Amino acid sequence: MQDNPKNGFVYAASGEEYSQLALISARSLREFCPLAQIDFFTDCDVGPNHPFDRVVPLTRSWFRPKFEALPESRFDRTVYIDADAMVVADISDLFVVLEHHEFCAAPVIRNNRPDNCRIWKTKLPLSVPRYNCGLIGIQNTPKVVQFMRQAEDIMIAENLDHDQSMMRERLFQSDIRVVTLPYEYNCNEITYIDLLSNEFSAPRVLHFAEIRDHPSHGATAKQLLGKVLGPERMAFLEKHRQNDASQGATELVEMPSKCTLRMHENWGKGGQSSASA
Repeated sequence: MQDNPKNGFVYAASGEEYSQLALISARSLREFCPLAQIDFFTDCDVGPNHPFDRVVPLTRSWFRPKFEALPESRFDRTVYIDADAMVVADISDLFVVLEHHEFCAAPVIRNNRPDNCRIWKTKLPLSVPRYNCGLIGIQNTPKVVQFMRQAEDIMIAENLDHDQSMMRERLFQSDIRVVTLPYEYNCNEITYIDLLSNEFSAPRVLHFAEIRDHPSHGATAKQLLGKVLGPERMAFLEKHRQNDASQGATELVEMPSKCTLRMHENWGKGGQSSASA
């Protein structure tokens, strides 16, 4: 599945900072998907020692280069990954989805956040998912390519600083076959990790804005994530990955979530008596 030449991953980044992050992210992808085809669209010189199969010059330097990269992808099925999204498990199974469907992405979960309440043209009900566009999978069919090119045209013509509302409304109004991925494929809330127990699958991609707050030159994905999450959460995530049945674990070990553990700790410090009072 990983070495199918019709399947491939794409990164796109403008500027030195994001290009460096893309190098780190692609190396994290290569760790778990060693046979993957990985292309990089950039306006920077990435040097000789990089993890990409092809480096493609961007024709436009701007903050949403994915809208150029996805339609120009050489693959029949393409998964785009943001530069600041770090891969922590094998995600080649996304191409199984794209064998049968034309578009896939994971949902936003903080739907009451002001940024996630934005409306582009039409107000939609909460029942219509809003996707985090930091990981997108597409079939490179003429219909989907046209959809992505039109999205780029809209972003430029309307000078939009945010793509999720526009993408949500246009996908809802289209006949593109969309699959909503599990949140594990684009986990962008640090506090979500504290909710994990052995009843949850382990995250596949960690996509935290805080990653951009740390120097990336010479760093690895584990080092960046360690600075953001701390050693306790990092160790917990690794145990959780080893305990994940979808990643091959056969004997599940009881792993209470950190929230559960903290609740019990507080309960033992007088929480019970104050609650009953």
